[in-house]
Amino acid sequence: MNSIYVGKMATRAHPSFFYVELLSNIWFSGEFLTRMIFCPNVATFLKTPVNIIDFIATISFYIDWALDRTLSGSNRDSVEFFSIIRILRLSS
Repeated sequence: MNSIYVGKMATRAHPSFFYVELLSNIWFSGEFLTRMIFCPNVATFLKTPVNIIDFIATISFYIDWALDRTLSGSNRDSVEFFSIIRILRLSS
């Protein structure tokens, strides 16, 4: 019986994409904080599903960025989870 080996190669996006994403997340973080500061009730604001998703998607970028700078090699696979979480923002 023949075996099939599927190897995974590490890929990196062009550095320009990182800077576009960084600027977008900085802008979005500022917008989120502004909405939170000026809302009438912060507790209600933080409990709405859209804002929970926005917060998780935003914080996952910064966690992914920090872990990417500290981890390498096979440990990098565990960080991909945070990249997937950011996709939730697209559905909200």
